[in-house]
Amino acid sequence: MFQLSFGSSLVSLLDVNNLVLKALAPGEKSLFKALSSALYLTSSFADAVQSACVETANQFLNTKQIPNSLHVVKSKLPVLYDYIHHSDNSEYDLLTVEIFSWRYKVAVTVYFMSTDQTHLQSQNIVTLKDATANKVKIFKHASGFYEPAFDASLYANLGFVQNIVLNLIDLSLIHI
Repeated sequence: MFQLSFGSSLVSLLDVNNLVLKALAPGEKSLFKALSSALYLTSSFADAVQSACVETANQFLNTKQIPNSLHVVKSKLPVLYDYIHHSDNSEYDLLTVEIFSWRYKVAVTVYFMSTDQTHLQSQNIVTLKDATANKVKIFKHASGFYEPAFDASLYANLGFVQNIVLNLIDLSLIHI
């Protein structure tokens, strides 16, 4: 599996903040892959997440009713129109995260390194009042590449549960 080479300061800061990053293969659409992986524990739904975000933006555009919580666009309909045709453009990353938060009713925390690389900074994006119960986390590298972030304890448990499921699948295949 692909693994970004993290600097020791990032690894230390992730440890201090009880976070782990799930490595994603390099390539296009890393934001959609990270959001998919953070929500569904797999990046396999990245295209579906992108389509859902574009569909939601299209609905806002067609009805001309943009939620006040979408701070990036407010009443700028041309921005939504351009987003619909260029949703994978990095200049629309924040808009993507806001639309994702609204569409999936989740709060999104975007982590990134401080400019002096001494601490992690974060931006919380919540577009619905009831979204705070469901949270996803992603990490944005300085290069603009995104990866899903998980609480270390949750991630360890996910691995444990995944191993149980894989063992059950293996056992069922043996008895076939």
